[in-house]
Amino acid sequence: MSIIAEDSQAALAPREVKLCQLHHRAFSVVPGIAFRRAATDGEKVMVVPLGEREASVSMQAVRREFNIAQDSDDGRMLSLIDAALDHVPGIALGEALPQEVLSGDASWQPEPRHLWLAAARLRAGLLSWLRPGREMVQDPAQLMENLVTDPDLREQVQAAFEQAAHALGLPRAEDALALVDQLAKELSHIEALRDWLLGRVQSLVRLLAALPPQRGQDRQRSEMLQRVGFLASTALRQLRDHFDVIDAQTGEVMATLRNAEQQILFIRQNRNELHSELLAWKDVLDAWDHVPEGQSEAFWEALSATYHLLAQRHLPQSAWRRSLAEMQGGTARGQEMHW
Repeated sequence: MSIIAEDSQAALAPREVKLCQLHHRAFSVVPGIAFRRAATDGEKVMVVPLGEREASVSMQAVRREFNIAQDSDDGRMLSLIDAALDHVPGIALGEALPQEVLSGDASWQPEPRHLWLAAARLRAGLLSWLRPGREMVQDPAQLMENLVTDPDLREQVQAAFEQAAHALGLPRAEDALALVDQLAKELSHIEALRDWLLGRVQSLVRLLAALPPQRGQDRQRSEMLQRVGFLASTALRQLRDHFDVIDAQTGEVMATLRNAEQQILFIRQNRNELHSELLAWKDVLDAWDHVPEGQSEAFWEALSATYHLLAQRHLPQSAWRRSLAEMQGGTARGQEMHW
């Protein structure tokens, strides 16, 4: 059984479009033009190399300065590039567009263990549906391990697929299995993001909470530590809420199977939102992975980068710029020229 599910971004892309290509001659004058988010405020920009420096131009300014109509080939490509920057850190002219804007699939892959865990959760849900009133399966991962050695459990799972096929109007248990496996493939990306994003942010919050009181420290550093702890806890709470919504929406396995196309769209939309969040966090989380124990300069550099990210995403624009300027002892400045 096959379900083709495309999100609204994928619908923007004509089937033959695969590469980032712009035809206005202005884009061929200077080699090395690329698109990414500005480090200062996360705005999507075109980056133009200028010797040892670079200039960044907002996407709106690109359209305006080069008089690119929204419904022209270049206008549609700029819309695709804009959407692509929600899924990849950057894209240069001539590079392939990410699959998120072409087909709705993910341009990145989870690890095998994430697919295994997603499949385990769905099978556990089917067993709970088949055996109402029985004790819920508490550990889906253990269920999968037990399937290898317990023939009675395998029979129960097979019966669950047969009953699910009948309830869904499918001719064979294998069709229900194929549908479950397709959903597991989609949900494996959520499991990966639960691991790579939620888990790592949770570890960072625990690390900050375990630090001793900062008596006698530099005042600015002490205040930064307090602010980062508060904002990181806020970010973690929002991430947990996001995953809770996904789990609630997909937790009733039979309801999910009955509305598989809509559920796949829902999963992909949330997958994309969370992956965009991971892209924003990635450099900061990677920096913490290399911070030695103790409050070294590397610690304070990672903390400053974390504050920059959190203030940008969780404070009003005016507040985070003012706060950053205070932390830096002056006016916060980027390293790019802006047109």
